[in-house]
Amino acid sequence: MQMRNVDPLDGVTLGFVGAGNMAEALIRGLLRNTSIVPGSILVNNRGNAARLVGLKDRYGIVPEESKDVLCARADLLVLAVKPADIDVCTTQLEPYVRRDHLILSVLAGVRLAALAARLPRGRRIVRAMPNTSATVGAGITAITYPSDTDEDIRALVDAIFAAVGEVVSVAEDMIDVVTGLSGSGPAYIYLVAEALAEAGRKLGLSREIALRLAIETIAGAGAMMKSGVEPSSLRRQVTSAGGTTEAGLAILQDRGLSAMMEAAVDSASKRSRELADLCRTERSEVNTAGSLY
Repeated sequence: MQMRNVDPLDGVTLGFVGAGNMAEALIRGLLRNTSIVPGSILVNNRGNAARLVGLKDRYGIVPEESKDVLCARADLLVLAVKPADIDVCTTQLEPYVRRDHLILSVLAGVRLAALAARLPRGRRIVRAMPNTSATVGAGITAITYPSDTDEDIRALVDAIFAAVGEVVSVAEDMIDVVTGLSGSGPAYIYLVAEALAEAGRKLGLSREIALRLAIETIAGAGAMMKSGVEPSSLRRQVTSAGGTTEAGLAILQDRGLSAMMEAAVDSASKRSRELADLCRTERSEVNTAGSLY
Protein backbone atom coordinates (compact mmCIF):
# COMPACT_ATOMS: atom_id res chain seq x y z
CA MET A 1 0.00 0.00 0.00
CA GLN A 2 1.42 3.39 -1.01
CA MET A 3 0.54 6.50 0.94
CA ARG A 4 1.47 10.08 0.18
CA ASN A 5 2.50 12.66 2.69
CA VAL A 6 -0.02 15.30 1.60
CA ASP A 7 -3.15 13.20 2.04
CA PRO A 8 -2.74 9.81 3.73
CA LEU A 9 -6.11 8.66 2.37
CA ASP A 10 -5.31 9.47 -1.25
CA GLY A 11 -5.69 6.35 -3.39
CA VAL A 12 -6.59 4.06 -0.47
CA THR A 13 -9.42 1.55 -0.81
CA LEU A 14 -11.15 0.54 2.41
CA GLY A 15 -12.87 -2.79 2.95
CA PHE A 16 -15.38 -2.86 5.81
CA VAL A 17 -16.09 -6.29 7.29
CA GLY A 18 -19.31 -5.62 9.15
CA ALA A 19 -21.93 -2.98 8.40
CA GLY A 20 -23.29 -1.95 11.79
CA ASN A 21 -23.70 1.48 13.34
CA MET A 22 -19.99 2.15 13.85
CA ALA A 23 -19.16 1.11 10.29
CA GLU A 24 -21.84 3.46 9.00
CA ALA A 25 -20.58 6.29 11.22
CA LEU A 26 -17.09 5.90 9.77
CA ILE A 27 -18.39 5.68 6.21
CA ARG A 28 -20.49 8.81 6.65
CA GLY A 29 -17.62 10.73 8.24
CA LEU A 30 -15.09 9.66 5.64
CA LEU A 31 -17.32 10.69 2.75
CA ARG A 32 -18.21 14.04 4.32
CA ASN A 33 -14.84 15.04 5.70
CA THR A 34 -12.08 13.41 3.65
CA SER A 35 -11.02 12.86 0.05
CA ILE A 36 -12.36 9.29 0.07
CA VAL A 37 -14.99 8.67 -2.63
CA PRO A 38 -17.84 6.11 -2.46
CA GLY A 39 -16.18 3.83 -4.99
CA SER A 40 -13.20 3.42 -2.66
CA ILE A 41 -15.35 1.96 0.13
CA LEU A 42 -16.28 -1.72 -0.07
CA VAL A 43 -18.62 -3.20 2.54
CA ASN A 44 -19.26 -6.82 3.44
CA ASN A 45 -21.95 -7.92 5.90
CA ARG A 46 -22.86 -11.42 6.97
CA GLY A 47 -26.46 -12.40 6.36
CA ASN A 48 -28.06 -8.95 5.97
CA ALA A 49 -28.24 -8.02 2.32
CA ALA A 50 -30.85 -5.33 3.02
CA ARG A 51 -28.35 -3.50 5.21
CA LEU A 52 -25.84 -3.37 2.35
CA VAL A 53 -28.50 -2.13 -0.05
CA GLY A 54 -29.40 0.61 2.41
CA LEU A 55 -25.77 1.73 2.71
CA LYS A 56 -25.40 1.72 -1.06
CA ASP A 57 -28.55 3.83 -1.47
CA ARG A 58 -27.51 6.33 1.20
CA TYR A 59 -23.82 6.70 0.42
CA GLY A 60 -23.10 5.10 -2.95
CA ILE A 61 -20.58 2.66 -1.48
CA VAL A 62 -19.82 -0.72 -3.07
CA PRO A 63 -21.54 -3.73 -1.47
CA GLU A 64 -19.31 -6.79 -1.70
CA GLU A 65 -20.74 -10.14 -0.65
CA SER A 66 -17.51 -12.05 -1.32
CA LYS A 67 -14.71 -11.70 1.24
CA ASP A 68 -12.11 -12.88 -1.26
CA VAL A 69 -13.03 -10.07 -3.68
CA LEU A 70 -13.16 -7.58 -0.80
CA CYS A 71 -9.65 -8.55 0.30
CA ALA A 72 -8.35 -8.53 -3.25
CA ARG A 73 -9.53 -4.97 -3.86
CA ALA A 74 -9.00 -3.34 -0.45
CA ASP A 75 -5.76 -1.92 0.93
CA LEU A 76 -7.11 -1.62 4.45
CA LEU A 77 -9.57 -3.97 6.18
CA VAL A 78 -11.78 -2.48 8.88
CA LEU A 79 -13.06 -5.20 11.23
CA ALA A 80 -16.38 -3.90 12.53
CA VAL A 81 -18.27 -7.07 13.46
CA LYS A 82 -19.71 -8.05 16.84
CA PRO A 83 -17.15 -9.54 19.23
CA ALA A 84 -19.12 -12.79 19.20
CA ASP A 85 -18.42 -13.12 15.48
CA ILE A 86 -14.64 -12.81 15.69
CA ASP A 87 -13.93 -16.49 15.05
CA VAL A 88 -16.28 -16.77 12.07
CA CYS A 89 -15.00 -13.47 10.68
CA THR A 90 -11.29 -14.26 10.92
CA THR A 91 -11.74 -17.85 9.72
CA GLN A 92 -13.41 -16.55 6.56
CA LEU A 93 -10.82 -13.81 6.05
CA GLU A 94 -7.70 -15.83 6.80
CA PRO A 95 -7.21 -17.38 3.33
CA TYR A 96 -7.44 -13.98 1.64
CA VAL A 97 -5.57 -11.58 3.93
CA ARG A 98 -2.41 -10.37 2.19
CA ARG A 99 0.83 -9.55 3.92
CA ASP A 100 0.54 -5.91 2.80
CA HIS A 101 -2.95 -5.49 4.24
CA LEU A 102 -3.40 -3.11 7.14
CA ILE A 103 -6.05 -4.46 9.51
CA LEU A 104 -7.91 -1.95 11.61
CA SER A 105 -10.07 -3.37 14.39
CA VAL A 106 -12.91 -1.57 16.13
CA LEU A 107 -14.00 -4.79 17.85
CA ALA A 108 -14.86 -4.01 21.44
CA GLY A 109 -12.97 -6.16 23.92
CA VAL A 110 -10.77 -7.97 21.42
CA ARG A 111 -7.07 -7.45 22.09
CA LEU A 112 -4.36 -7.21 19.48
CA ALA A 113 -2.90 -10.54 20.57
CA ALA A 114 -6.25 -12.24 20.12
CA LEU A 115 -6.54 -10.90 16.58
CA ALA A 116 -2.94 -11.75 15.74
CA ALA A 117 -3.56 -15.35 16.82
CA ARG A 118 -6.52 -15.64 14.47
CA LEU A 119 -4.91 -14.17 11.36
CA PRO A 120 -1.83 -15.10 9.29
CA ARG A 121 1.37 -14.17 11.08
CA GLY A 122 3.11 -10.93 10.27
CA ARG A 123 -0.01 -8.93 9.40
CA ARG A 124 -0.17 -5.32 10.55
CA ILE A 125 -2.99 -4.80 13.04
CA VAL A 126 -4.12 -1.58 14.75
CA ARG A 127 -6.83 -1.40 17.39
CA ALA A 128 -9.21 1.53 17.85
CA MET A 129 -11.85 2.29 20.46
CA PRO A 130 -14.29 4.93 19.18
CA ASN A 131 -17.39 5.94 21.11
CA THR A 132 -20.99 6.27 20.01
CA SER A 133 -20.75 10.04 19.52
CA ALA A 134 -18.87 9.21 16.32
CA THR A 135 -22.29 8.67 14.78
CA VAL A 136 -22.81 12.45 14.84
CA GLY A 137 -19.20 13.33 14.05
CA ALA A 138 -18.44 14.30 17.65
CA GLY A 139 -16.70 11.17 18.90
CA ILE A 140 -13.33 10.57 20.41
CA THR A 141 -11.30 7.53 19.43
CA ALA A 142 -8.43 5.98 21.36
CA ILE A 143 -6.00 4.15 19.07
CA THR A 144 -3.46 1.51 20.05
CA TYR A 145 -0.51 1.17 17.70
CA PRO A 146 2.04 -1.63 17.94
CA SER A 147 5.43 -0.14 18.83
CA ASP A 148 6.86 -0.76 15.36
CA THR A 149 4.04 1.04 13.50
CA ASP A 150 5.51 3.53 11.03
CA GLU A 151 4.44 7.14 10.70
CA ASP A 152 2.58 6.64 7.41
CA ILE A 153 0.31 4.04 9.00
CA ARG A 154 -0.29 6.27 12.02
CA ALA A 155 -1.18 9.19 9.76
CA LEU A 156 -3.59 7.04 7.76
CA VAL A 157 -5.43 5.63 10.78
CA ASP A 158 -5.52 9.01 12.52
CA ALA A 159 -7.08 10.52 9.37
CA ILE A 160 -9.80 7.86 9.30
CA PHE A 161 -10.94 8.54 12.85
CA ALA A 162 -10.43 12.30 12.65
CA ALA A 163 -13.31 12.16 10.17
CA VAL A 164 -15.68 11.36 13.07
CA GLY A 165 -14.16 13.39 15.90
CA GLU A 166 -11.03 13.67 18.00
CA VAL A 167 -8.20 11.12 18.18
CA VAL A 168 -5.81 10.11 20.97
CA SER A 169 -3.15 7.41 21.10
CA VAL A 170 -2.90 5.13 24.15
CA ALA A 171 -1.10 1.96 25.17
CA GLU A 172 -3.28 -1.11 24.92
CA ASP A 173 -3.24 -1.71 28.66
CA MET A 174 -5.14 1.58 28.98
CA ILE A 175 -7.90 0.65 26.55
CA ASP A 176 -10.10 -0.74 29.32
CA VAL A 177 -9.84 2.57 31.19
CA VAL A 178 -10.70 4.38 27.95
CA THR A 179 -13.75 2.14 27.61
CA GLY A 180 -14.84 2.96 31.15
CA LEU A 181 -14.36 6.70 30.62
CA SER A 182 -15.19 7.67 27.04
CA GLY A 183 -16.75 4.45 25.77
CA SER A 184 -19.35 4.31 28.53
CA GLY A 185 -19.07 8.03 29.31
CA PRO A 186 -21.86 9.24 26.99
CA ALA A 187 -24.32 7.19 29.04
CA TYR A 188 -23.16 8.92 32.22
CA ILE A 189 -23.84 12.29 30.64
CA TYR A 190 -27.25 11.14 29.39
CA LEU A 191 -28.07 10.13 32.96
CA VAL A 192 -27.04 13.58 34.18
CA ALA A 193 -29.31 15.14 31.54
CA GLU A 194 -32.18 12.93 32.65
CA ALA A 195 -31.62 13.88 36.30
CA LEU A 196 -31.41 17.62 35.55
CA ALA A 197 -34.58 17.52 33.48
CA GLU A 198 -36.44 15.50 36.08
CA ALA A 199 -35.39 17.94 38.81
CA GLY A 200 -36.74 20.82 36.74
CA ARG A 201 -39.99 18.97 36.10
CA LYS A 202 -40.51 18.20 39.78
CA LEU A 203 -39.97 21.86 40.60
CA GLY A 204 -42.67 22.98 38.16
CA LEU A 205 -41.27 23.19 34.63
CA SER A 206 -42.91 21.29 31.81
CA ARG A 207 -41.04 18.14 30.82
CA GLU A 208 -40.37 19.56 27.36
CA ILE A 209 -38.86 22.81 28.64
CA ALA A 210 -36.88 21.07 31.41
CA LEU A 211 -35.39 18.56 28.96
CA ARG A 212 -34.52 21.26 26.45
CA LEU A 213 -32.81 23.31 29.16
CA ALA A 214 -30.82 20.29 30.35
CA ILE A 215 -29.69 19.28 26.85
CA GLU A 216 -28.65 22.75 25.77
CA THR A 217 -26.90 23.40 29.07
CA ILE A 218 -24.77 20.25 28.64
CA ALA A 219 -24.12 20.99 24.96
CA GLY A 220 -23.08 24.55 25.76
CA ALA A 221 -20.82 23.46 28.60
CA GLY A 222 -19.20 20.96 26.26
CA ALA A 223 -18.55 23.70 23.71
CA MET A 224 -17.01 25.89 26.41
CA MET A 225 -14.68 23.08 27.50
CA LYS A 226 -13.57 22.53 23.91
CA SER A 227 -12.34 26.12 23.86
CA GLY A 228 -9.23 24.87 25.66
CA VAL A 229 -9.96 26.19 29.14
CA GLU A 230 -9.67 23.61 31.92
CA PRO A 231 -13.04 22.44 33.32
CA SER A 232 -11.92 23.42 36.83
CA SER A 233 -11.23 26.98 35.65
CA LEU A 234 -14.61 27.22 33.92
CA ARG A 235 -16.30 25.95 37.06
CA ARG A 236 -14.61 28.62 39.17
CA GLN A 237 -15.57 31.32 36.66
CA VAL A 238 -19.28 30.60 37.05
CA THR A 239 -19.20 30.05 40.82
CA SER A 240 -19.67 33.32 42.68
CA ALA A 241 -19.14 33.32 46.43
CA GLY A 242 -22.49 32.97 48.15
CA GLY A 243 -24.29 32.56 44.81
CA THR A 244 -26.69 30.02 43.36
CA THR A 245 -24.05 27.89 41.64
CA GLU A 246 -22.04 27.57 44.83
CA ALA A 247 -25.17 26.38 46.63
CA GLY A 248 -25.83 23.72 44.02
CA LEU A 249 -22.22 22.55 43.80
CA ALA A 250 -22.05 22.19 47.57
CA ILE A 251 -24.77 19.53 47.42
CA LEU A 252 -22.99 17.60 44.64
CA GLN A 253 -19.69 17.72 46.49
CA ASP A 254 -21.19 16.80 49.84
CA ARG A 255 -22.94 13.80 48.29
CA GLY A 256 -19.81 12.55 46.60
CA LEU A 257 -20.23 13.21 42.88
CA SER A 258 -16.49 12.87 42.18
CA ALA A 259 -16.29 9.59 44.08
CA MET A 260 -19.31 8.25 42.23
CA MET A 261 -17.81 9.12 38.86
CA GLU A 262 -14.52 7.49 39.80
CA ALA A 263 -16.36 4.36 40.92
CA ALA A 264 -18.39 4.27 37.70
CA VAL A 265 -15.32 4.52 35.47
CA ASP A 266 -13.52 1.92 37.58
CA SER A 267 -16.44 -0.52 37.46
CA ALA A 268 -16.89 -0.15 33.71
CA SER A 269 -13.13 -0.56 33.18
CA LYS A 270 -13.06 -3.76 35.21
CA ARG A 271 -16.00 -5.14 33.25
CA SER A 272 -14.22 -4.28 30.01
CA ARG A 273 -11.17 -6.18 31.22
CA GLU A 274 -13.30 -9.19 32.17
CA LEU A 275 -14.93 -9.31 28.75
CA ALA A 276 -11.58 -8.95 27.00
CA ASP A 277 -10.28 -11.90 29.02
CA LEU A 278 -13.00 -14.05 27.45
CA CYS A 279 -11.31 -13.59 24.11
CA ARG A 280 -7.70 -14.56 24.75
CA THR A 281 -5.25 -15.64 22.11
CA GLU A 282 -6.70 -19.12 21.90
CA ARG A 283 -9.97 -19.46 20.00
CA SER A 284 -12.70 -19.03 22.59
CA GLU A 285 -16.09 -20.68 22.64
CA VAL A 286 -17.40 -18.10 25.07
CA ASN A 287 -20.11 -15.90 23.58
CA THR A 288 -19.12 -12.25 23.97
CA ALA A 289 -22.14 -10.95 22.06
CA GLY A 290 -23.50 -7.48 22.56
CA SER A 291 -21.99 -4.09 23.04
CA LEU A 292 -19.00 -3.87 25.36
CA TYR A 293 -20.27 -0.40 26.28
